Amino acid sequence: MKRLILLSLLVLVLFVGTVLPAFADGVFFSGTLTDTLPSMTDRPDDCGFLSGTAGIYYYTTHTVQLTDSPFMGYFDFYNALDIVVTVYPEGGFDPLDPLANCVAVLDNDETGITLAPGSYTFVVTSYDEGAVGTYEFAFGYPGIGESAFSEALLLPNGRPNSDGIGCTSTINEGAGYLYVAEAIVLDISGLYSYYDLYDYSGGMDVWFSLYEGAFDSANPLANCIANFDDEGQIYLQAGVVYTLMVATYDSADVPCDCEGNYFVFLFMTLGGGSATAGVDVCLYPLPTDALVYQIPAGAPVFYQPDLATQLQWNLPVGTWYITDFSGDFAHVWIACNAQQIWVPKNAVLIP
Repeated sequence: MKRLILLSLLVLVLFVGTVLPAFADGVFFSGTLTDTLPSMTDRPDDCGFLSGTAGIYYYTTHTVQLTDSPFMGYFDFYNALDIVVTVYPEGGFDPLDPLANCVAVLDNDETGITLAPGSYTFVVTSYDEGAVGTYEFAFGYPGIGESAFSEALLLPNGRPNSDGIGCTSTINEGAGYLYVAEAIVLDISGLYSYYDLYDYSGGMDVWFSLYEGAFDSANPLANCIANFDDEGQIYLQAGVVYTLMVATYDSADVPCDCEGNYFVFLFMTLGGGSATAGVDVCLYPLPTDALVYQIPAGAPVFYQPDLATQLQWNLPVGTWYITDFSGDFAHVWIACNAQQIWVPKNAVLIP
């Protein structure tokens, strides 16, 4: 199995670990293959061929509901068990004929996956015959990318150094920082989350900066809207040109001995277009007592009705469902695959 070395037009930074964040429903999937599960005698290598290594392949399934059909990305963390995921229309999997109805076979990492809206069965098997253990994989919008700095450029005036929304400072130490940059245009507005878990991936520690519009390597604060070290969240709009800049976290000798890759996974966590795990399509149904209110100027977002719990993004201007009020806060329903959030009550236009 060989990893692809690429930096796709749609770039992602990956998350892995035993404790998955609550807001990542429908992005991360995990489970355990054991010798008590059902098995088949071979697994697909792609939708046209079996692996050719007959034996026992234990399998389990996940139901995934897609509400839109953008490019998706897949990553197998295989920090425990190396797996292959085969995609079928829901109900279309036959363990006696695993090539029948096969839509896609996902191995290691994939980008630019297009699936029509609908329900799918993701069948998880081990890569090696008879192997068992725990597994984790991610599937979400926009896609997977990974790259290396061996041919990257040097930032002449350092890199941003303020973690979070807003860009206020730079750092320029040692021999400087190498970087790569890519422009993206998202198809779907929503809350996007970033993770850099190089400790798990075996990759390099990186710094992630996001720009609305172009990136100027000589002026790394111009057009900068956010910087993230290990993780972060930001609301991004569809149709807007953003530039993603990934730099080495530490200064490095130039030319850099950068044999290790870095991994990036920027995935959508709120709104349509995400994959939804489990049998139930709507994880957070709209409460029947929710009422529609205007939030005419947008609002800062909190995960509890407490000023100390502010998130690093703002709710955009628009009409939103509100389910209840608590003190100076309003409880806002976002979408089926999103936990509710709180905004200041004074941001809501109350008749």
